[in-house]
Amino acid sequence: TTSRLSHAFNTDNRRQFERDAVFLVFVGFSLFLLLALVCFQPFENWLYSSAQISQRSHNLAGPSGNSMAGVLLFYMGLSAFTLPALVIQIGAQLRGANLRQTFIPIVAGWLTLLMSLMPLLASLQPTLPIRGVGLASGGAVGGAFLYSLKGSAGPVGTHIILWTALAASLILI
Repeated sequence: TTSRLSHAFNTDNRRQFERDAVFLVFVGFSLFLLLALVCFQPFENWLYSSAQISQRSHNLAGPSGNSMAGVLLFYMGLSAFTLPALVIQIGAQLRGANLRQTFIPIVAGWLTLLMSLMPLLASLQPTLPIRGVGLASGGAVGGAFLYSLKGSAGPVGTHIILWTALAASLILI
């Protein structure tokens, strides 16, 4: 019986160690993503820029971080800054091994947050200067979603829907 207990204990410790290691990977990626977003350089080469590839990147996350940040800011606008928190929360859920019970409400909450925050930002401040370049604060997705929602619900109805969805997302998260 001692060997069975020892085996079970070692297996449980190993699983917890693996979950902790995965959580650290998620935290590391989240910090990399946040650094890339904060240090984004629009005049350096990224997917939708016409800049030449420079030898040295001024983004502390490097050229790949700048490219990733550029794409995220282009499509999601300032909502991209919520992604590091999402990555950490997913890592914490994986670490706690209670992913099955909370996965659907958390995913629904984050999707609702992003789909309400992007158009809200687009409606409140359409463009935002970031280091001398005007980027859509709600991103391309937020602008398109706002345009279609205003066409079907009107301007007041759009804000009621978006603010309600934002409140609901915060409850789900």
